[in-house]
Amino acid sequence: NNRSGVGALRTLWAHGRAEPLVCFDDFHLSDLMPRPLTVISYDNYALGALGAELLFRRIRGEDFEPETVVLPTQLSRRGTTTDRPLDPGSASQPNEGIQ
Repeated sequence: NNRSGVGALRTLWAHGRAEPLVCFDDFHLSDLMPRPLTVISYDNYALGALGAELLFRRIRGEDFEPETVVLPTQLSRRGTTTDRPLDPGSASQPNEGIQ
Protein backbone atom coordinates (compact mmCIF):
# COMPACT_ATOMS: atom_id res chain seq x y z
CA ASN A 1 0.00 0.00 0.00
CA ASN A 2 1.04 3.61 -0.25
CA ARG A 3 1.75 4.08 3.44
CA SER A 4 4.38 1.34 3.14
CA GLY A 5 5.68 2.95 -0.05
CA VAL A 6 6.11 6.33 1.61
CA GLY A 7 7.85 4.62 4.53
CA ALA A 8 10.20 2.83 2.13
CA LEU A 9 10.98 6.12 0.39
CA ARG A 10 11.73 7.86 3.70
CA THR A 11 14.14 5.08 4.63
CA LEU A 12 15.85 5.14 1.24
CA TRP A 13 16.16 8.93 1.31
CA ALA A 14 17.49 8.89 4.87
CA HIS A 15 20.33 6.71 3.59
CA GLY A 16 20.95 8.90 0.54
CA ARG A 17 19.51 6.33 -1.85
CA ALA A 18 17.08 6.96 -4.68
CA GLU A 19 16.10 3.48 -5.84
CA PRO A 20 13.18 3.14 -8.28
CA LEU A 21 9.89 2.50 -6.47
CA VAL A 22 6.38 1.84 -7.75
CA CYS A 23 3.33 1.52 -5.51
CA PHE A 24 -0.13 0.19 -6.28
CA ASP A 25 -3.17 2.41 -5.91
CA ASP A 26 -2.82 6.14 -6.49
CA PHE A 27 -3.59 8.47 -3.61
CA HIS A 28 -4.28 12.17 -3.28
CA LEU A 29 -1.20 14.30 -2.78
CA SER A 30 1.22 11.63 -4.05
CA ASP A 31 2.38 14.06 -6.71
CA LEU A 32 3.14 16.72 -4.06
CA MET A 33 5.93 14.74 -2.42
CA PRO A 34 9.48 16.06 -2.92
CA ARG A 35 9.97 13.21 -5.38
CA PRO A 36 6.45 12.30 -6.57
CA LEU A 37 5.54 8.63 -6.14
CA THR A 38 5.13 6.48 -9.26
CA VAL A 39 1.93 4.45 -8.94
CA ILE A 40 -0.22 1.91 -10.71
CA SER A 41 -3.78 3.17 -10.52
CA TYR A 42 -7.19 1.70 -11.29
CA ASP A 43 -10.83 2.77 -11.31
CA ASN A 44 -11.94 2.64 -7.65
CA TYR A 45 -15.57 3.11 -8.66
CA ALA A 46 -15.50 0.10 -11.03
CA LEU A 47 -13.91 -2.07 -8.33
CA GLY A 48 -16.53 -1.04 -5.76
CA ALA A 49 -19.42 -1.54 -8.21
CA LEU A 50 -18.19 -5.02 -9.09
CA GLY A 51 -17.78 -5.92 -5.41
CA ALA A 52 -21.29 -4.68 -4.62
CA GLU A 53 -22.76 -6.59 -7.56
CA LEU A 54 -21.15 -9.84 -6.38
CA LEU A 55 -22.27 -9.22 -2.79
CA PHE A 56 -25.89 -8.65 -3.84
CA ARG A 57 -25.81 -11.82 -5.93
CA ARG A 58 -24.71 -13.77 -2.84
CA ILE A 59 -27.39 -12.11 -0.68
CA ARG A 60 -30.05 -13.10 -3.25
CA GLY A 61 -28.79 -16.67 -2.94
CA GLU A 62 -27.52 -16.96 -6.51
CA ASP A 63 -25.14 -19.82 -7.04
CA PHE A 64 -22.23 -18.94 -9.29
CA GLU A 65 -18.71 -20.11 -9.91
CA PRO A 66 -15.77 -17.96 -8.85
CA GLU A 67 -14.38 -15.99 -11.75
CA THR A 68 -11.33 -13.90 -12.43
CA VAL A 69 -12.05 -10.28 -13.29
CA VAL A 70 -9.28 -8.06 -14.59
CA LEU A 71 -9.73 -4.31 -14.21
CA PRO A 72 -7.69 -1.99 -16.41
CA THR A 73 -4.75 -0.30 -14.74
CA GLN A 74 -2.59 2.68 -15.62
CA LEU A 75 1.03 3.38 -14.78
CA SER A 76 1.56 6.98 -13.67
CA ARG A 77 5.32 7.55 -13.96
CA ARG A 78 6.52 10.17 -11.55
CA GLY A 79 9.71 11.05 -9.74
CA THR A 80 10.42 7.72 -8.03
CA THR A 81 11.23 6.06 -11.35
CA THR A 82 13.43 8.78 -12.85
CA ASP A 83 17.20 8.85 -13.05
CA ARG A 84 17.46 12.21 -11.28
CA PRO A 85 20.08 11.86 -8.51
CA LEU A 86 19.58 13.13 -5.00
CA ASP A 87 21.25 16.44 -4.23
CA PRO A 88 22.10 16.36 -0.51
CA GLY A 89 22.71 20.12 -0.47
CA SER A 90 19.43 20.99 -2.14
CA ALA A 91 16.56 22.66 -0.28
CA SER A 92 14.26 20.13 -1.93
CA GLN A 93 16.09 17.09 -0.59
CA PRO A 94 13.48 14.31 -0.50
CA ASN A 95 13.77 13.44 3.19
CA GLU A 96 13.12 17.04 4.27
CA GLY A 97 9.54 17.99 4.99
CA ILE A 98 8.20 14.45 5.31
CA GLN A 99 6.84 13.73 8.75
